[in-house]
Amino acid sequence: MSRAQDTSHAQDAGRPDTAESDEERRVVRFGTEWRAFIRRQNPDRLTALDELIDERIERRALARFYRRVRHAAVAVTVAAFAIAQFGIDRLPIVRQLWRLLRGEVR
Repeated sequence: MSRAQDTSHAQDAGRPDTAESDEERRVVRFGTEWRAFIRRQNPDRLTALDELIDERIERRALARFYRRVRHAAVAVTVAAFAIAQFGIDRLPIVRQLWRLLRGEVR
């Protein structure tokens, strides 16, 4: 059947003829290297690939978490040194927090 005779892609009665349609079929043409790669895949290789991808996603999530913790630690350290330099007795709220931490709540 030639392309001109193929009418399966023509507009159906219940299907709109727009590019934004969810039912619109899209054709992706892969190069020869990708086609060879896809042909070489088997369930074991795909399972291993899924595991590698999951490990990478988990590593990235942990890296983001540790980066946030490190930034928070740096901010707390800088704030603590700034408070110590300024003087703990000069800020009433800091003085109250310090007493709370030491267990001297009044």
